[in-house]
Formats: sequence, C-alpha cells, structure tokens
Amino acid sequence: MTTASSKKTAVLYARYSSDMQKATSIDGQLLLCRKVALRNNLDVIGEFVDAAKSGLTEGARDGYQRLLNGVRNRNFDVVVVEHFDRLSRIPQPSSVSSRFSSSTALS
Repeated sequence: MTTASSKKTAVLYARYSSDMQKATSIDGQLLLCRKVALRNNLDVIGEFVDAAKSGLTEGARDGYQRLLNGVRNRNFDVVVVEHFDRLSRIPQPSSVSSRFSSSTALS
C-alpha cells in the first residue's frame, strides 16, 4: 500500500514478555522503530503493542493478531520491530516467516 508520493507505509510492533520487565521497554522499542522508519523514509501509520505477553503465545496477543490481520489485508508495506524475536519465540522458522510474504532488512 504505497502512497501517492511513493513513500512506503509502515507499522511498528513492540512487545515485552514478563512482569520482570517494565512498560518502558515498549517505549524504548517504539522509539528505536520510529528512528529506523525515519532513516528509511517510511510513513508510520500505526503501532501494535503487547505488554507482558510471551512470544510463545501468539494466539493470546491481541496486538500481534491485529498486526497479522493487517498483513493479510495488505494494509501497510512494512512492519518494523526492534528485533525479530519480538514477533515470535516459537522455534520453527516457518512460524513467523510464513505469515509475512517478504521482508526487507532496514538499518
């Protein structure tokens, strides 16, 4: 879903998994993701967040499920995350990659 100015649209996803981490972890992840989006000239159109949710429980994460719905509907071009493990901690490599048709490494 590229805009008229050919700027790609992006959403950000952040998650922390336990009570031992703090909500500020989400803020830090989103800040880093915004910087990556800015550096790569992406138009950030949304954010998805899951607080105190394990990466092993994909079905129990509302933010992740909304993100997947957006991917399926092609509502945006790019998903920006601090680290790939924010999306999933399930060991099967196809778990997350099968849900996302293509990926681009951003610096």
